[in-house]
Amino acid sequence: MTLFLIIRRTEKKPKLISKSGGTYGFEVLWENNRLDLSVEALVLRLEYQEFFTDEEREICRNRLEEFGYKID
Repeated sequence: MTLFLIIRRTEKKPKLISKSGGTYGFEVLWENNRLDLSVEALVLRLEYQEFFTDEEREICRNRLEEFGYKID
């Protein structure tokens, strides 16, 4: 199990997702055109879908679209 999923299972509301405006790490990934490595992008992957609510996935989708990331 990845650290990502361990953190998700221990938090009632994931801090990285719910933080308004994103995180510094998200900003760095955006500046380097690597939003594909962001937590938000991982949340939207099919293999992780069961671990997140529709609301959490929508927050991630909106944030990525706001920063110009094309979602497959």
